[in-house]
Amino acid sequence: MQLTVTINGEAVSRDVEPRTLLAYFLRENCGLTGTHVGCDTSSCGCCVVVMDGEKAVKSCTMFAAQADGHEILTVEGLAQGGTLHPIQQAFWDTHGLQCGYCTPGMMLSSYVLLKHNPAPSEAEIREGLALVWNNRTLRSLALVAAAWQILHHMQIAVLILFATRELGLSAGALGMAYMAGGLGCVIAASAAERLARRFGVGPLIVYGLLLTAFGWQAFGLIRGSPAFATLALGVGMLLFDFGAVLWGINYLSLRQAITPDRLLGRMTATMRFLAVAAAPLGSLVGGVLATGIGLRQTLWVVGSLGMVLALVAMRWSPVRRHRQLPAVVLD
Repeated sequence: MQLTVTINGEAVSRDVEPRTLLAYFLRENCGLTGTHVGCDTSSCGCCVVVMDGEKAVKSCTMFAAQADGHEILTVEGLAQGGTLHPIQQAFWDTHGLQCGYCTPGMMLSSYVLLKHNPAPSEAEIREGLALVWNNRTLRSLALVAAAWQILHHMQIAVLILFATRELGLSAGALGMAYMAGGLGCVIAASAAERLARRFGVGPLIVYGLLLTAFGWQAFGLIRGSPAFATLALGVGMLLFDFGAVLWGINYLSLRQAITPDRLLGRMTATMRFLAVAAAPLGSLVGGVLATGIGLRQTLWVVGSLGMVLALVAMRWSPVRRHRQLPAVVLD
């Protein structure tokens, strides 16, 4: 199909396949490689571009055809006449570049933020933090997510080593097992809405947590020949990923539904920070624990703690009471 897009002030016409994503159109058809692709799930934001000067969009989950007739700004279009845009200069001056891969998305997200809110304040940041802390359900979700991330990264730190060293699995066998995990994701995504209607959103969050814990525990119980171990690991992966996707879909849906619209961005940033910041601690603890007690034993510990986390959430978290998503959130 033929499309025409104004990119960084210049009209661009190209013939593309209807399935082409905007990120790949910009990178491969237009040579604008400042737009990066990271997670492919619209979570990380390094693919962000600006549409029509007002809206930040995730180009990795938007078709190029959807940009037909619109204006797109990429990071290459920020600087004018060889002079850095003030946002680019500020990132340079304050060493905000990190590794650089996500920087284009951060800059363009900042560009849109300042278009809508030219003078953001610390009070607005505090309002987002206070929302999560003062809302019992959001606070509980944040604490559970942080604890789960710690356990998950403890498992990540040791599982591949366990599979190769103690089970003797090859790279191909590991790939087959992970494929089974992908199947679990697809099944969970297909069944999530139906299961939420039957069991309730909150209970399904807890059940998802419990299934991931069973998966972690199952990993540590695997023994036998490489062929049997591959099959068993695949079943464990399917169980774990089924539970993780059930947990994730309902966790994200609930936190979005109970947050006032104007605070969604700040709530999401707070929750992401709390959850992701905990991940490196899990990797460190997993490595230290495996060094001290062994790979298999560490997986047992992770599984046991996961079950405790699910039981605590089942018994004391207000999350379990949310059987349906609220239709309207009052500010």
